[in-house]
Amino acid sequence: MKKIIITNTKSLKELQLNDDQINSILEKVRLVSTKQLSTIINKTPAALRKARQGDYGFPFFRDKDGKIFYNLPTVLKQIGIDNIERL
Repeated sequence: MKKIIITNTKSLKELQLNDDQINSILEKVRLVSTKQLSTIINKTPAALRKARQGDYGFPFFRDKDGKIFYNLPTVLKQIGIDNIERL
């Protein structure tokens, strides 16, 4: 693991996110599993897995146990549904 050295700051407090910044990030991230996404976009989990393995599927995240999750707002935007206010 690479060490990160922070220089030219008086304290780490300056780099800390405030509650408004955290809420702004959380509004943009809604993780769903492959099964949940398949239900939402009416595709089979196998079709999503095939697309993911073929490098033409939606961007995904893998947790430490190997489970796959998708960021729902990103997926919806990619398929042309980008005007949903809040999920």
